[in-house]
Amino acid sequence: MNHTGGNTLFSVSVTGAAVYVGGHQRWLNNPYGHKSAGPGAASRPGIGAIDPRTGKALPWNPTRSRGVGVRAFLATPQGLWVGSDTNELAKEYHGRIGMFPLA
Repeated sequence: MNHTGGNTLFSVSVTGAAVYVGGHQRWLNNPYGHKSAGPGAASRPGIGAIDPRTGKALPWNPTRSRGVGVRAFLATPQGLWVGSDTNELAKEYHGRIGMFPLA
């Protein structure tokens, strides 16, 4: 379980290495915050990855313009496809869809 401090997650995709989450969240690892960063909160604006064994946020933090949130993920052999309502993903223009190669 991973807490966002009261913000919404809309989508999830699981690979062997990570549980990818996307939505309107600002943080992960935030059980003590309420619409604010509590102690130990990890900044993950709109997109993040969680360790499937520990439930804690992984270091991966590409960021995105928050908007309403990530609405779709698709993990393929080529990478993780992200469908969103905003155009900025990883500080680049991606026209509401982007892809991250999987490690």
